[in-house]
Amino acid sequence: MTKIRWIRISKGASLPKFDGGGEHHFLDSLICLSQSLHVIQASLVGGVVISDGSRIPGVPGQGLFAELMWRKPDASMELAAETRANGNIAANDINSEFSGGYAVVNLRAVLRQTVSHWTFSEFLRVDNLFDRNYVGSLIVNQSSRQFYESAPGRNWLAGVNASLSF
Repeated sequence: MTKIRWIRISKGASLPKFDGGGEHHFLDSLICLSQSLHVIQASLVGGVVISDGSRIPGVPGQGLFAELMWRKPDASMELAAETRANGNIAANDINSEFSGGYAVVNLRAVLRQTVSHWTFSEFLRVDNLFDRNYVGSLIVNQSSRQFYESAPGRNWLAGVNASLSF
């Protein structure tokens, strides 16, 4: 049996020339047992004990997202900075391994134009601006204890959209 308690706090705000918002969530996801559960794993000699109150692996205990955006009044240009953070994550059922928590900063810019019946927009996005090393993916209960996969370093994406109204 599992017990999950989740609290989410979010707020959006409009300031002169800026829009912002954020969310912080807390997730308490625990294994609840009347007695310890013995699990046999082929990769281990004997078994492992999952104790009552262990965190469910693969789920961060908390997370944060915040954004600050500036947009021209005619919406022809938009600039934004965002931050995303997560707490540590249990990598296995017995909670003997955890990934570290992390925070990354991302930037984006969008330009928009309208010409006759055409609408064009160009965008540029830079993720992981400060080139942080962190765990981007976790393989729960990986038998050879290679739980962690790195997230990409600094990366960017650019593109163009065009649409025709008729």
